[in-house]
Amino acid sequence: MLSIVNKEISHTALKALEKQGTVLQFETQGITYNAIQNHPDIFLFQLNNTTAIAAPNTPENIQDDLNLKGFNIILGEAPVGLDYPRTAFYNAVRTPLYLIHNSSITDSVIKQNSTDVITLNIRQGYARCNLVALPNNSFMTSDYGILKTLKNEELPVLFINPEPILLKDFPHGFFGGCCGVSKKYFFFNGALKYFTEKKEIEKFVNESQLELIELSSEKPVDIGSILIFE
Repeated sequence: MLSIVNKEISHTALKALEKQGTVLQFETQGITYNAIQNHPDIFLFQLNNTTAIAAPNTPENIQDDLNLKGFNIILGEAPVGLDYPRTAFYNAVRTPLYLIHNSSITDSVIKQNSTDVITLNIRQGYARCNLVALPNNSFMTSDYGILKTLKNEELPVLFINPEPILLKDFPHGFFGGCCGVSKKYFFFNGALKYFTEKKEIEKFVNESQLELIELSSEKPVDIGSILIFE
């Protein structure tokens, strides 16, 4: 298992994640604004467990490390920029059945590689930040618009109030930005005890037959998702 995480992840969380496999720490400078500059889900779209579509200005060391470890990188068309929507071209969620994003801003290369799934168009450009897809085709989100869209599709979805989540320079972060899903585990950057929805979150994770791993006992921090390749 290979995980890509924000270089600012806490030491405790990093060590817990390293017990499960190799971890690459993600860092950029001067490409986008400070709060999200080290968020991997701003630059990398996870097409599947072995392939990512990367913004063309993704740091070359990350691209090289993935290639050297046997994973595939496809370069997208649009570079990440300083402000929205240029910060959200790659912040989409793909499952075996769906591509979920604001279709008006999705990078063209993502669209070209997603013709085999149903596109669910949402208003939220930061889909990956706000949404977690589980293996049993259920979802957890911190965005009401996404919640409404998934309910309209009659998909199992849990809303989680994002107010307990930390994100520098902002009042709060988002739930998806704290999470990573592998074939066996549901990783969470922090502790679920800070959420009133703790029991419901645990139920959704258990029903998806994943083992929940809280990476620390601290307040949850939005680190731009934990991108996992296997």
